[in-house]
Amino acid sequence: MRRYLLSFLIVFSVFVSCTLAGSMFTMGAYAAGREAYAAWDTLARAYHEVQQRYVEELDATTLVYAAIRGMVGVLDPHSAFMDPEAYRNLQRQEQDRYFGIGVRVSPHSQGLSIIEVLPDSPAQHADVRIGDVVTTIDAQVLEGEPFTTAAERISGPRGELVALGILRQDAALEIVVARDVVHVPATWSELLRPGVGYVALVHFHDGAGQEFESALRELEQRNGGPLEQLILDLRNNPGGLLNEAVHVVDQFVGEVDIVSTRGRDPQDSELHRGTASPQDLTLSPIILVNTGSASASEIVAGALRVHGRATLVGTPTYGKGSVQAIWSFEDESALKLTISRYYLPDGSPIDHRQGLQPDHMVVAAEQERLLSLLADLEQQVREQGKELRAVDRSALLDALEQVETSLPEPAPLRPWEVPVLERLTSDPQLTRALELAEPTPPGE
Repeated sequence: MRRYLLSFLIVFSVFVSCTLAGSMFTMGAYAAGREAYAAWDTLARAYHEVQQRYVEELDATTLVYAAIRGMVGVLDPHSAFMDPEAYRNLQRQEQDRYFGIGVRVSPHSQGLSIIEVLPDSPAQHADVRIGDVVTTIDAQVLEGEPFTTAAERISGPRGELVALGILRQDAALEIVVARDVVHVPATWSELLRPGVGYVALVHFHDGAGQEFESALRELEQRNGGPLEQLILDLRNNPGGLLNEAVHVVDQFVGEVDIVSTRGRDPQDSELHRGTASPQDLTLSPIILVNTGSASASEIVAGALRVHGRATLVGTPTYGKGSVQAIWSFEDESALKLTISRYYLPDGSPIDHRQGLQPDHMVVAAEQERLLSLLADLEQQVREQGKELRAVDRSALLDALEQVETSLPEPAPLRPWEVPVLERLTSDPQLTRALELAEPTPPGE
């Protein structure tokens, strides 16, 4: 009997201890989350009042989506909520369900003018040529159709045929092209003068690092030996794959840190380091950057500068120093959330508020002309007397950015469209980089 009583007391003691511990844990969790519970209560009350009292009836999904967008809106610029339609569009782009033929077009009075045919593209294989005017797509006349609408109809599902009615030197042709993956070259290179090479790296898609390595080897062959200086053009490069950026940096550095990612979850944190190789380059490139240089471009420029291996010329970069992940929900909407940030080897982040600041600030030719006009205007105001208000430069620049135009935005200039040296008169950033690439005379 005593043995049973002792067993009962032991079991009862354990039960009471576990119950008390569980209660304490629950109370602690509640205390820690009281603020969150209060906020949820406020949200629920606001939702109820809108549903019951707002002058117009709104469905629940509209209100919930708006609440999520508002919540995400206080985060960083790269987090976003996508409704089902927006998420489907993103999936379509990522899965490459729509493909092209490898041309770039501009508006023409009769349709679309072909201004570029990418090498080894479906269009090139079908004998589409620069200067051709596309007047019909699948027998539909383009004259009078909005430029964007007409240009988008060239793309479509992979493998499907598109029939182009083409006007070539007054001769009417029909060329049928199969849509397919279009490979846009990652690099374009030129030997500017003996010992000085130029490489434009236009994206960091799969294989970009290897293309960059091959471009350097070709420049060395053309030069008849190792380069003394390299101008690396990362302007308008929006980034891409992290491992490709690491590959590029690794060709200049040894066993050192290149970039790290850090997030609240340890699984979202990792460190990327270089590897020593006899083929590592000893030169320190001059890197051209602008506000279109983002993400992987900023990692390359920032990491090389931290290690004392690069000089940046141009304007501040975009400031895309973060990693996003996507969670999809049962209603086919999705949440894109920043889960970690990039950190350069010195521990500094790539700040989305200011990007990387260049060592030599050189504005583009268009900006230079605008600033010159502003300076003239300010001078005229000063000369006219005190009765005129001073020019508010920042307000004027902000207003110019808001101006809308019905014309299509011009596509950025491809590096291979005009030889590098021919661009010097209209490209002050490139001109400055070439000046810095000049060897310093002895004794200076």
